[in-house]
Amino acid sequence: MPFPETWGLALSYAQKIAEDQGTERIVLFTPSKQQLKTTTLAQTLGPVVAKSLTDNRRTSLNGRFTLENKTLQTGRFALPQSVVIACYANEKMMEHLDGLKGLVGVVAVPYIRDAADVWQKRWNAHVHGAARQAQPAPLIEDRVVAAALTSLTILVNVSHGILHPRDKQSADMILRILRAKGHELDPVSIKSWAIRNGWDPKGGEDLAKLAARIAGLKGTPSLTKFNDPAALYARWQSRPPNSPESSAPFQLVLRPRRRAGAPLCILILEEHAGRRAPGQVAYSGNKALLKFLYRTAHRASAYLGRRLQRRLSP
Repeated sequence: MPFPETWGLALSYAQKIAEDQGTERIVLFTPSKQQLKTTTLAQTLGPVVAKSLTDNRRTSLNGRFTLENKTLQTGRFALPQSVVIACYANEKMMEHLDGLKGLVGVVAVPYIRDAADVWQKRWNAHVHGAARQAQPAPLIEDRVVAAALTSLTILVNVSHGILHPRDKQSADMILRILRAKGHELDPVSIKSWAIRNGWDPKGGEDLAKLAARIAGLKGTPSLTKFNDPAALYARWQSRPPNSPESSAPFQLVLRPRRRAGAPLCILILEEHAGRRAPGQVAYSGNKALLKFLYRTAHRASAYLGRRLQRRLSP
């Protein structure tokens, strides 16, 4: 599919998502400003629109929506009530977007085939042209591992980009118990599971690195320094087998078939109606007061989590 057609398709999906979600803000997300100057995307946008986006100005679309540009450098914070079109998308960009709050939809246009497959699997996103799956596929089939990670998610502060030392101790303990009991620790699946269940992507990366290190141990890890690991393991085993993972905040993906000389695929990801991403708060009334109460509750939760960890520690 020629790029102009691909762009038109992506833009039409973004407008439909924006209309359904009651927002007018569409963000064209690119790796850098360079893609607005010398690429097929720049030619498709035209010199006037490309120059406006390069200068950080918003452009009107049909008088109903606005289009603006953000990059990995300029789009580092929340993008409230935004539908994102991620051009030249890869796993780095999609993971970056997973860490932003406020998105109501994402349209990903990878330039290389399979560049966003991990992300697509993470959210069980529907691929255009393929049969739609009614239920999200579990990222971790082993229910004991999933139960253990759920317990860890309750204990740690998942909103931080880097695991706190005591949170890392808890993760180390849980992963070592799983490894000692013979369970497989797949870093990619664990990272995706963590992000789907509300972890900051950087925290999920820390957890995945720790899982890779423990999975690579030559011998069976010793559990003697942990307080009653058998009871913890029995608790994970007793978790109901059909306990669902957190609902994915995004559910729709479009990917036309590849044609010669064109971007390889386009994916559309849309927020499921009536649901919000983990950790996302709906504000109403006095926003300043509600934000203050939310931050206070978050800090109190982190404090209680640390106290609980100390009690669980030997």
